[in-house]
Amino acid sequence: MKEILYAAGLAFLLAGCAVTPPVADVSGGARLALSDDLQCRILGDLGLALAADNYDSTVMGEGETKIDCTAAFQSAGLPMTGNPERSIRFNAPQFTDDDEATVKVDFLCLRLCGHGEEIHLHRDGSIWKIADRKPTWIS
Repeated sequence: MKEILYAAGLAFLLAGCAVTPPVADVSGGARLALSDDLQCRILGDLGLALAADNYDSTVMGEGETKIDCTAAFQSAGLPMTGNPERSIRFNAPQFTDDDEATVKVDFLCLRLCGHGEEIHLHRDGSIWKIADRKPTWIS
């Protein structure tokens, strides 16, 4: 009987430790699971605000994972020339709130040229807009 109670208690504790996906509020109150597509759409909004001429569609996610944002960037009309020496590279958004996120961005130009920024975004309706920019590195 003790073994059954112990096993049931352990199962109950472990159920509380289950990993749940992060959520983001993107539609005026409906909380959705944070998907690669949603992250790419947010980065597409940021790309439009930056108005550059070459975006790297491979986004670095958590734990060295990569997210392919090609379809979202094409849908947003972001140019992707495929020139890795002159491009903008995004890391996946890190959410501080349902309406706030931070994105680390690398602006690369040739081998010894470029800079990085931490860009803070705020959601305005369904569009993510730049709220603040801070430099993080320069070469």
